Amino acid sequence: MFQPFKTEEEREQNILELVSFCKKHDLMLCLENLPLEVKKFHTPEEFDFYIEKGAFFTLDTGHAVICGFNPVSFLERFGDKVRNIHLQSGFRGKKDEHYAIGDGEFDYMSFFKKLKEIEYDGLLTLELLSEKTALDSLNQLKKSRLI
Repeated sequence: MFQPFKTEEEREQNILELVSFCKKHDLMLCLENLPLEVKKFHTPEEFDFYIEKGAFFTLDTGHAVICGFNPVSFLERFGDKVRNIHLQSGFRGKKDEHYAIGDGEFDYMSFFKKLKEIEYDGLLTLELLSEKTALDSLNQLKKSRLI
């Protein structure tokens, strides 16, 4: 059973051990920015140390918005270290509800522009909770001529 880390040092050491294990076995460890409900890993700066040590990054656009960050700032900071993107929207300071693209405060147009600019070729996952939000997202992406 998972036990919360007792100290920051314990958390750091465990993550570094995972990074080392993954490197040794030719695997990729991706750390994800988390929503407000979790007390850690909201800001881009919190990932710098682990990225420098060999971890990669999973960007959750909705989590970034909820925590008050423009998801583009993560792309600018981590560039080719971003290997997976969870695409969803949200509202600053609100609960993580996995809103459809086009709802919420996620500026998806500038985000897609930045993806093209950095020639992103990693995974892009629509992370939505219902068929309705998936269809709404699809329609918004079509309307915006992104697909």
